[in-house]
Amino acid sequence: MTALGELPKLVSNFPNLELQWTGIKPDLSDSFQGVVVSLSGGPDSTALLRIFSDFTKRKKNFQARAFHLNFGLRGSDSEGDETFCRTLCSDLNIPLEVRRVSKSENDANSVQEWARNERLKIQREFLQQGWIIATGHHMDDLAETVIFRLIRGFSASQLPGMQLWNGTHWRPFLETPKNEILDYLSSLQQDFRIDLSNDRTDYTRNKIRHAILPLLEAIAPNARRNICEVAQEASAIGKELLKSVPSAAKSLVSSAKLRQMDRLAARYVIKSLIYRLVDHVEQQTEHLRLSRHLLDKLVTHCCTESADVASFNISSELSVVIEAGRFSITKKRPDIKSKRFLQFAQQLNSIDSGCLIGSGSHGFLRDGEAVWSIRPTGKTKGHSLEFKLQNARSGEKIKLAAWKTGRSVKNIFQELAVTPDKRSKCRIILKNGEQVGLFDGERIINPANLAMQATIEGINFIITKKA
Repeated sequence: MTALGELPKLVSNFPNLELQWTGIKPDLSDSFQGVVVSLSGGPDSTALLRIFSDFTKRKKNFQARAFHLNFGLRGSDSEGDETFCRTLCSDLNIPLEVRRVSKSENDANSVQEWARNERLKIQREFLQQGWIIATGHHMDDLAETVIFRLIRGFSASQLPGMQLWNGTHWRPFLETPKNEILDYLSSLQQDFRIDLSNDRTDYTRNKIRHAILPLLEAIAPNARRNICEVAQEASAIGKELLKSVPSAAKSLVSSAKLRQMDRLAARYVIKSLIYRLVDHVEQQTEHLRLSRHLLDKLVTHCCTESADVASFNISSELSVVIEAGRFSITKKRPDIKSKRFLQFAQQLNSIDSGCLIGSGSHGFLRDGEAVWSIRPTGKTKGHSLEFKLQNARSGEKIKLAAWKTGRSVKNIFQELAVTPDKRSKCRIILKNGEQVGLFDGERIINPANLAMQATIEGINFIITKKA
């Protein structure tokens, strides 16, 4: 094995940390003394620690340390990861902090979300102590993220998701392909740990990694790099366009300027303003998704110089109000007027016991402060439509009418991008005992081929007979 800290000439600038540290972020290099590496023991973080070990020897007043989280999810493999990280850091003379964490039975988050929250928790601790966080994300990770966000309909400026520098988070390998990282480790005869769960294809990102990206590389050998560069260019263009977006304080859009813009650019300006306003009011823009159809309606309204006040629902609880080009966000409040509705609501203690709904009746669901009224209308050949709502738990399997086989609720959440904040609100919809759909609090997921349709109006979830 090559002596620790001694780099072959071939990889001595792999990557150019000096340029990244002092050239791209001089303000940070003056304020911070060093970095803490998120060390899993895998090839990426192992390679990252090796190059930082060398960098500390060449860079004065620069320190490196590491942290490892043992989630205990893979039995003896988790113990092996921890042992490997301890040995590596000891050999490199780099301080290591190890945390052992376990998931509480009361934690409703998925394992992936829980693990991510634990990582963020320890990262915040180091940031508060004045350290920069360094992770081993590389070009392949970036390409996966771009493809994932592209198929999910993210905006141009959001496509990359990751940057070389995100505030006090540093990703030195982001412009480096995975194969170069493996070549680097091979040149040092440096071993590393393998997480076999990364080979599973039941997660969307793993499908992209093991099926889609290799196919694209077979078609175009530079596919990964091209995808990343195009996404970064789109992001840069999007950020330039953001300069024309009004601030949350002004929130006034010029109809004359919008008419001069390309329709897609105008739509992007409107969407960005709404995100700013919602962030100012709610600070919860992460899971807000605005449809292109809605944005086109907003652009059309703004371009007409209409003096009328118009209100558009942008989520189950928020509306955007436009008056003479000025935007504002309002929170919707439940409007319960029916005496019968209130009487029925008092009879239901919780959704856990289910809610049987006949034609013309009302259901009452309470989740935090949100109140939903469920109002089926119409009849089918002499009998009422009856619906029952049940909790949708991650471990359960459901089989909708249009599906040949059952699917786990967890996989449905992942594939259809049901955000973590909505998963606890999800309910399975049953029609006469048959599973017919999934309701996430705002939309119906796959209502199958039924003689019904579902729409959202304010806080009302309305099931009606199809025409």
